[in-house]
Amino acid sequence: MHIAGLNGWSTRQKGNLYEKILSVVGESGKFLSGGQAQRLQIARALLRDTPLIILDEATSNLDSQTETVISQTIQQLKTYKTIIVIAHRLSTITEAEKIYFIEDGQLTGEGMHRELYQTHALYRQYIDQQAIETTKK
Repeated sequence: MHIAGLNGWSTRQKGNLYEKILSVVGESGKFLSGGQAQRLQIARALLRDTPLIILDEATSNLDSQTETVISQTIQQLKTYKTIIVIAHRLSTITEAEKIYFIEDGQLTGEGMHRELYQTHALYRQYIDQQAIETTKK
């Protein structure tokens, strides 16, 4: 459960969800908030024994603390798995080994975060707009 920021999940919940991982969540995740359902889906994907994981806007409904936990987990797992992250929230991808920047369906940049920040004007603009730490630049 720690993998997707779900440790302590049951202790933070009121009512139905105090059985931790054994909790019945209902069809289509009813009884879960959007963020809870998203964290559960991420945990399931990361725990599956597959060589490839694709995460599409995986942290869009998550707070920054949970996003950090998930990003750290991805960093640990990338040794064993190929992980493709599709994101508009660029803080999710700053530690990626390779970033592909796509504008209007066209690849306009590729490289590591620091390289793209220095050479790609729109990438730099997005990073600055999202106020991502300058230490990562």
